[in-house]
Formats: sequence, C-alpha cells, structure tokens
Amino acid sequence: MRSLIGWAVATLLFAGMPHGGSAQLMFGGFVLSQDGITLEAAGTEEAPDTITSAQLDSALVARHIERVVLRQVCVPDPFRFDGREIHKELVFDSVTFMSFVRLNRTRFRKAVSFLNSKFRGRVEFNGAVFDSAADFMGVTFEEDVFSSFAEFGKGACFTDAGFRRTANFSRATFTDRACFYRTFFEGPASCPRVVFEKDAIFTNAHFEGPADFSRGIFGGTVTYDSIWTVPVHLDSAQTAFVLSKADSVRDSARDSLLELLRNAN
Repeated sequence: MRSLIGWAVATLLFAGMPHGGSAQLMFGGFVLSQDGITLEAAGTEEAPDTITSAQLDSALVARHIERVVLRQVCVPDPFRFDGREIHKELVFDSVTFMSFVRLNRTRFRKAVSFLNSKFRGRVEFNGAVFDSAADFMGVTFEEDVFSSFAEFGKGACFTDAGFRRTANFSRATFTDRACFYRTFFEGPASCPRVVFEKDAIFTNAHFEGPADFSRGIFGGTVTYDSIWTVPVHLDSAQTAFVLSKADSVRDSARDSLLELLRNAN
C-alpha cells in the first residue's frame, strides 16, 4: 500500500511540472522524465534491478506517460493485468519474470517488445489483442505458454525465441507477417485453427515436440526450412501453403512439406 501511495504522489508531482523542463522524479527504481514522457527502470547484467508487480502495474496506468522501459530488470512476483488496456509503448529488454504472467484479454494499443527477456513461470495471453507490433525476439519461455484466440495486428516476431514446454496458439490470428525464424520448440506446438493472413516465416525453426497446425489457414507465402523431428499435423483442405521460392527454402524441405500436404489431404 505504501508503494502505491508513493506512486500516486510521484505521479501528481510529475503532472505538475512545467512543460519543457528537464527535471526527473525517481520512485521504486523508476525514473520519470517529463521531456521524454518515459518511465524507465534499468539495472545491469551483473546487478539487475528489481521491480515488483505492484510497481509495474502502477507504471502501466500512470498518467502523462507514453512509454515504459525496463532494462536488466527482475520481476520476482506474479504479474496479472487481465482484461485491461495498455495505452503505452512497452520496451522490456532483458527482463526476467520469475513467476507466472497473466495477460488474458489484455489489449496492447501500442508496440510492445520483450527483447531477450525470460519468463520462468507459466504465461497466458489468451484472447490478448496486439494492435501494433509485438516483438518477442530472443525470448525464453521456460514453462507453458497459452495464446489461444490472441490477435496479432501489426506483425509478430519470435525470432530466436525458445519455447521449453507447450506453445499454444490455437485459434490465434496473425493479420500481418509472422516471423518464427530460428524459433526453438522443445515441447508441443499446439496451433489448431491458427490463421496467418499474410506471410509466415519458419526458416530454421526447430520442432522437437508434436506440432499441430490442423485446420489452419495460411493466406500468404510460407517460408519453410525447418527441422521436424516428429510428425506435423496439417489435416485440412483449408491449409493452403504457398511455398516461397526464396533461396532459404531448400528443395528437400519443399518436397517434405508437399509430401505432408498430400498425406493430410
């Protein structure tokens, strides 16, 4: 409660600063800078900062802030922001979430980035809506990830991301390009009825667990040069792959995918 009251006081003081000033307020590891309209918390690789879920929650709803930046930060406790809207740009760089994260039905109005971050607990994005770009480059998900019915509106990047357990994208919709370049799926990739309205890139993706894309819809070009160690389910006529002619797609991979499609139909 004390931290929340402190945040309220800091926000009020910040709002009362004259425009164009360079003053900064610090509270709970965050720096509020009026000239940048940015709230930032930063540590180092050797000594990461610690931000509680209550402090992060307060940052996401703070007035007069357009951007929240966390770099080399650890969030030690569970974080929940279900069913709410975030109107700020989010930049989470090398952030470690030690417990579970629940963002079910959360709407992200601006771009969000989790560059090189780690989620050590279960993650839920069920029904979440990303109105702008969603960047998960280099992210590690150590437990199950659930993104059923999620909507990615302006491109989704999972380049070099790692899913250690279940990755569930059932009925998720990607309305712009989706990139899974060098993405590593150690557990099941459960994606039935997934919709890719534009290009989907799976170049050098690695699937070690069962992959289910049954009744999925692929409306653009699929760049495919992945490593499949188990069968892939594509059992629907709705699944229409338009194979890329890019140099990154080897003939052998193209032939393998065609064989999968023949067996599925």
